[in-house]
Amino acid sequence: LGGIVLQPIVDDVERLLDKSSNLRRPEAESFDMSLDLPSGLRLEGTVPRVYGGRLVRIEYSKLSAKHRIRAWVQLLALTAQFPKRDWIAATVGRGDNPNPVRGAFINRIAPDDALRHLDSLVTVYRLGLTRPLPAPPKTACAYSEKRQAGMNPANAVQIASKSWITKANNRSWGEYDDGDHRQCGLRTMDDLLAARPVPDLPYDHEPHLFGQLARTIWTPLLEVEVIAS
Repeated sequence: LGGIVLQPIVDDVERLLDKSSNLRRPEAESFDMSLDLPSGLRLEGTVPRVYGGRLVRIEYSKLSAKHRIRAWVQLLALTAQFPKRDWIAATVGRGDNPNPVRGAFINRIAPDDALRHLDSLVTVYRLGLTRPLPAPPKTACAYSEKRQAGMNPANAVQIASKSWITKANNRSWGEYDDGDHRQCGLRTMDDLLAARPVPDLPYDHEPHLFGQLARTIWTPLLEVEVIAS
């Protein structure tokens, strides 16, 4: 009985390791960061598991928005800290049939752009220290993807709402079910759309703070990211 349960997991892991083997060479390194941002703040930390010029992450779970944005932030930091090197990022996770493995890949970006995008993300982080932000990763990513494709805000919200909550067969699932979201009052899609844009961030022409945050966080990544099986 144990083998019946474990074998599919072993198969998934082997596929992930096989697909990523060429990315995980040579030995992994860690890089310490200390960056002065245009806003005057200093960003410090460590980026682990860098293989040569590649930032590589392997996830057993399905490739999701939170994995992609983590790789983006760490790639920005590497690029800004070491602007003379060509950095790329690869995040590999489980997919769906018939493509059981999926990857998100980001090629080299300009150091000045990296510093600017980092500064915007730190501004979002600092705003999040003052209030709960309506920026759930999957829902915000879905909204930004549709806006990036030219869809108007109302239709983009309709598509993104499926990531927030989906109902079928007397069941419901989605990011709405996260206990932290409920605790801070984000229960419905209307709750996400209630706040107005703020002047300190880009995309202040969006009709709500949710849209402004989604585009500030996700649009720069979506412009350079490639998803492949």
